[in-house]
This record gives sequence, structure tokens and C-alpha cells, in this order.
Amino acid sequence: MRNRFEELQKFESEPLPAKEKKKLTDVEKAIPDEDPKMNSFFEEINNLRNNVSIIKRNVDLMNEMQSNALIAMSDEQESEIRESVERIMTENTKIANDTRTRLKAIEEVNQKLEKEDPSNSDLRIRKSQHSSTAKKLLNVMNDYQQIQIQFKDKFKAKLQRQYLIERVTSGENTNIFSGNLLSSSAEARKMLETIQERHQDIIRIEQGIMELHQLFVDLSVLVENQGDMINQIDHHVAQSVAYTTEGVEHMRKATRLQKRSRRSFYPILIPLVSTMYVITVAIVFCVNLVGASLTGANQHEFIEKINELRVSKGLQPVCYNDKLTKAAFRQASYQHKIHKMTHSGAHNSDLSDRVSSVELSYSSIFENVAMNTEGTVSRIFDQWYNSRGHYLNMIQPKVNIIGLANVGSYWTLDLANSNEGCSMPSNYTNSQSHRVQKEDNHSEGENVLSTKLVLKNDADEISSDHLRNEPEPEEENNWEAKLDSGHKETSSNHLVNEPETDDDNNLGTKLVPGHNSGPDRLGLSQNSSIFIGPTINNFMHCTFISILVFYNM
Repeated sequence: MRNRFEELQKFESEPLPAKEKKKLTDVEKAIPDEDPKMNSFFEEINNLRNNVSIIKRNVDLMNEMQSNALIAMSDEQESEIRESVERIMTENTKIANDTRTRLKAIEEVNQKLEKEDPSNSDLRIRKSQHSSTAKKLLNVMNDYQQIQIQFKDKFKAKLQRQYLIERVTSGENTNIFSGNLLSSSAEARKMLETIQERHQDIIRIEQGIMELHQLFVDLSVLVENQGDMINQIDHHVAQSVAYTTEGVEHMRKATRLQKRSRRSFYPILIPLVSTMYVITVAIVFCVNLVGASLTGANQHEFIEKINELRVSKGLQPVCYNDKLTKAAFRQASYQHKIHKMTHSGAHNSDLSDRVSSVELSYSSIFENVAMNTEGTVSRIFDQWYNSRGHYLNMIQPKVNIIGLANVGSYWTLDLANSNEGCSMPSNYTNSQSHRVQKEDNHSEGENVLSTKLVLKNDADEISSDHLRNEPEPEEENNWEAKLDSGHKETSSNHLVNEPETDDDNNLGTKLVPGHNSGPDRLGLSQNSSIFIGPTINNFMHCTFISILVFYNM
């Protein structure tokens, strides 16, 4: 015959079924790693669910063992099964009471958290898990109670049957048997003990049922409270739906208002953008205008100074040319843009490219650049006058037109020999021209001046003989700049100051074709800071007047 007690012990020693393990694993996966409190909570819920699973398994086993006890053939077999059932009942009662106590503790913590923060998201999770576990325990205990009641009824019926059978076999019913008395008193005592044991079994079953009933009542109250909480959650969800509907309506209303405000903003936005555009155009216009006006206003003063220098050296005066000034203005603008002095223009263009772009025909061309924060013509002229390479460009005999421009702190002077017409300053008097002609024409067939540059062989320094006036043969009637080093004259002799170190790490001065290397003694450093030449008052006045003009157009 099967030993149910051994099967029970074996079954309890086995691990949980795979299905239950999978459920626990799913719960463990839902545990957030970053919250230790919730980790412990989920671990507790897993333990409680494990207890519920053990109780359910014991209930199923006890139901089967009680059925076997009712059909037992001997008292020994029935007693063994009864003892196993009692152990299972004791274990179930202990596990159920422990589970109930722990569920109540979780409920108390939930109530405390609800008082502290009703909107806590963890609280909703705790309540949901607690309610689910309590319902499972209640269902299992309900099944357990029903099995106990059924076993009690079946056991009573069995006792009644046994009692009737014993009366028939013992001969107490004289109508059925011969009326013999019991053969011995020992048999009577044995039957009495058996009946008493059965009675005690029934009493224990009734006590177990009472305990289960009390446990069932506690769990019912717990689940009922959870039902109220669930009803409250349903109420809150319904309110949330109502609030959501109202919020959607508010959003639609806000969208309509936003569209209306956007349409009403267009009449304001269009004039605002137009005003900003007009201001931007006015600022650009004034920047160009102020830069050009400075060049035009100081052109006369600079021409007077350079012509005074050239006349003192017996050279022909120069005059202003619009095209050459435009080329100079482009280079000054490019230097201001890159914040650096250079003879190279945009896209690596050189001086000849810039002059060709303004459609000026020439035979020779020269250029001076400088940076001066004071922005005065006198200061710029003094810088070029005291710089050897720039000075030679200003007294080039072949030059007859110039173009002067400045943008910010950067100045550019272009000098050229061209057959195109020029616009002489209005206050350049005829007496000055006569004086120049008188000084220049010493005698027919003679050259007035010869310019020589001597480059010493033993040092990188320049001497000039102070440009003395010497007669030259008629066959050499052109003005020339000669270098003893053997370099040929170029049509674009650009002289710019650049530092160069010698063996003793001292700066020297060297004149080479196209460059005058050496220290810039007059503040012509290419790394100097940038200052805007136009004054703020002139700029603001120009901007204001330009805006008025644009709006009145």
C-alpha cells in the first residue's frame, strides 16, 4: 500500500514547480535596482506568495490523504494517515498565521506611506501587490476550510457506520442474533477506546475548522479593505478620466487662442521685421558712407602733403583718381575684415589684379598700407614718410595719380602712372602748379632729378644720398630706382615692413624687391588691435538720418 506520509516528506523536500519559479522570476525582474526599499518589499511579496503556494500544495495533499483515511482497511493504517494529516494541518495553520501577520504589517506600512505622500507611485505598486497576495491566500484558505468541513462530515458518517456494524457483530441486538453477551470485557474496552479516539479526531477537526474560520474572517476583512481601496482607485481613475477630458478641452481652447494670437501678431511682426531690415541697411550704408567720407574729406589734405614733398624734391605733383581710390578702398576693407595688414587681397589677389578690376590702365603701380588708431591724415603721412620703403613709393618719379582710402584703422595708398584723366583738388592753385613747373624746368633737355638707392654690401641698411638733384644724360630721361644688388625694377614695387632676425637675434632692415623687411618703428605691426575710425556721434547721426530717409521714400 502507498505510504502517503513518505510521499508528503518527499514532496516537501522538492523545489517549487517550474511554473511557480517562473512567476517569482517575473516578479524579481520587476524589482527596480535603484530602490532598496522596494527591493525588500518585492522580496517579501515573493516569500508570501511562496507560503501561499506551500499551503495550496498541502491542501491538495491533505484532501487526497483524507480520502484514503476514509477507506482504510485497518486501524493502524488509518491512524498513520490521520497523524500525517494532523501534521499537515499544523503546518498549514502556522504558515497561514505567519502570512496573515506579515500581510497586516505591509498594510500598516502602506497606510503610513499614504499619509505621508498619497501620490507616491511606489505606494500604488505596494497596494496592488498586497491586495493580489491577500486574495490568493484567502482563496487557498477557503479551499482548505471546505476540505476540512467535508472530511469532518465524512468521518462522522464513517463512525456511525462502524458503530452500527460493531453492534451487529457484538450481538447486542437480540432481535438479530441469539442475544449472547460480549465474550469478554476486553473487547468492550477496545471498542470504547476506538470510539473515543474517533471522537477526539472529530474534536480536533472542529478546532482546526474554527481556527481556519477565524483566519478566513481576518483575511476576508483584509481583502474587503483592499476592495475599498480598489474602489477608491477606480473612483480616482474615473476622476482622472474626467480631468483628462477637461484638460483636452482646455488644450483645444489654448490651441485656438494661440492661433488667434499668432494671426494677430503678424501685423506687428511684419513692421518689426521691416524696421529691423531698414535699420540693418542703414547701418551698412552708414558704415560705407562714413568710411568713404573720411577718405574723401582727407584726400585734399593728404594730396597737399604728398605734393609738397614731391615738389620739394623737384617731382611732378599727383592728383586724385576715382578708380584708383576704389581699388585702395577694397584693400583697406579687406584688411579691416581679416584684422591684418597685407598687400594680398581677397582670393589671394595682388595689386595688379585689384587695379585691373577697376579698369584702370597704367604703366607702373605702387602701394602703401598702414594701421593707425588715431585715424588722422597727418599721422598716416608721418608714418609713411619715416618708413624708408613707403617714403620711396611716395616720391616715385613716374607716379602721377593716387588713391587713398581707410576703413577703421587700416589705410591704403595706391600710386600709379596712368594716361587716364584725374580730378585735381579744387584748392590746388595754379600758382602751385606754376611754382612746380618753375622749379622743375631748370633747362631744356636736362633731367631735373635722379633717385638713387644704395644698398651697402657689409650691412643690411639703406642710405639714400638724400635724393640730391643731379643732371642726367638726355638718353636716360626716365626716372628710375636702381639697386646696387642687381635686382631689376618692377612695375609694382610693394614695400611692406616685416621683421627679420640676424645672427645676434637683433632686428635689421633690408630692402628687397616687393618688401622692406625690418622693424616697424612707427606702430605698423600686423598684430595691432583694431579700432574703429569713425566717431560714434557721426555714425549715429548718419543711421538716424538714413532711417528717416528710408521711411519717407
